[in-house]
Amino acid sequence: KEASERLTGHWGRSYLPVLNAYVGAEGFKTGSRDPTAQPYGGAELRWNLFRGGRDFLENRAREAQAQEAQARFEQIHLGELTKARHAYWEIVYFEELADLFEEALSNTEKNLAAADKRIRAGLATPTDRIEFEMYRIQLEQDYARSRLGRASAVRVLNVLIGRTENS
Repeated sequence: KEASERLTGHWGRSYLPVLNAYVGAEGFKTGSRDPTAQPYGGAELRWNLFRGGRDFLENRAREAQAQEAQARFEQIHLGELTKARHAYWEIVYFEELADLFEEALSNTEKNLAAADKRIRAGLATPTDRIEFEMYRIQLEQDYARSRLGRASAVRVLNVLIGRTENS
């Protein structure tokens, strides 16, 4: 983007006329005559007529390239910003999901303890405990998956914003 911008803007100067003026004196001696000095001077005007508008067209092309580079920069910037926002909201999602799993695990432990009491009292069969244990195992796996998803999202966000892994 910056390189494209630096290539623009200087073509307008090629249209400006260049005026050179010079003056001086020349000293010389010919033969047996006395040395003499003769002044000289001149002026020169240069105007860019030869390229016939090619400078103007080239300047417009370079300005278009600079605008394209700016648009690409903004597109990439917004794309990376969107990825970072997505990673952040994934972290929030996985943290809330982990909280829900922790609460569900706590409730499952309470229900398992209540099922054990019912089994000891003879009001339920051991199948009830097995169902709660299977559900607890499933919740523990889901909880571990949510923690792993959070850790992965944190790593992605760190890469996107240029932070170290431990920050």
